[in-house]
Amino acid sequence: METWLKNIEFAYPWILYGLIVIPLLIIWYIIKSNKQKPSLLISTTKFLLKPKGIKSLFFHIPFVLRCFGLSFLIIALARPQLKFSNQSFEGQGIDIMLCLDVSGSMYHTDILPNRLEASKEVAKDFVQERPGDRIGLVVFGNNGLTMCPLTTDNSALIEQINNITTTELTGAATVIGTGIATCINRLKDSKSKTKIIIFLSDGVNSSGAISPETAIELAKVFNIKIYTIGIGSNNKINVTRRTPSRERNFEFDEQFLVRMAERTGGQYSHAGNGEDLREAFENISHLEKSTIQTSITTRVEEQFLPFLVIGFLFVFLEILLRYSVFRKFP
Repeated sequence: METWLKNIEFAYPWILYGLIVIPLLIIWYIIKSNKQKPSLLISTTKFLLKPKGIKSLFFHIPFVLRCFGLSFLIIALARPQLKFSNQSFEGQGIDIMLCLDVSGSMYHTDILPNRLEASKEVAKDFVQERPGDRIGLVVFGNNGLTMCPLTTDNSALIEQINNITTTELTGAATVIGTGIATCINRLKDSKSKTKIIIFLSDGVNSSGAISPETAIELAKVFNIKIYTIGIGSNNKINVTRRTPSRERNFEFDEQFLVRMAERTGGQYSHAGNGEDLREAFENISHLEKSTIQTSITTRVEEQFLPFLVIGFLFVFLEILLRYSVFRKFP
């Protein structure tokens, strides 16, 4: 039922305004019933037995049936339809892995509401603007984790982006090499002519089984371009952890991010605020364009017939009862 209501449309929605007749009809019926006068005047009715039987209990049924009948007929005239749209893609898409740093420093608020949430919002916008491309998601902190393999299901990917948090698994450290290697593992068997990694981090490599330099060489072997984004302002940030509160800069290794982008054919961007971050993703989207053509086919299923049949059925029952069971004699 919920799916039906979500997809239903009306060819002539203005006809639905005719439903206002129903409450007006009810008001008229109530007023008319109250104004009815007896045809014979008598001084008392005590000697009359109270009317009993099914006819007196269900006297208003014909009018109720008439209201239902008119309602269904008006809906039928508005021509309810179910519309289903199918989207198909033609051409060459791009395989993209989003590689996001989720270390603890990504919760700092120099970029509002914080670095991580700002990155998630811009990443979701980027995904929505790339129909037809296969996009996946890897997060890294003290380990690398694939949250979503390459997919064209943008809704599923956006749901996974919403689920990103800094957890015990991907928390304190920043294993840049492992994060990149995890992305490469997802892209290496791709048949796409263009394969890219969008790498976003606010830190410096601190550990990991795979060094960042090794990861860069692997990317070159598999012809994968890496677009790097260093996130974080140059302002000092008040940090409160298990140690007393203090101020420090969370600096990323900008030289390394520039070198990684240049050696793989990508581009480096610095995002010191929300606008810079959005602009960095827009530049990548502009540089890496798909040759995707989208075609939408819409299928329409008419739904007026059930309403028409039910409407006529109610009207027929109203007429039948009015001139049989509830027939008035002079």
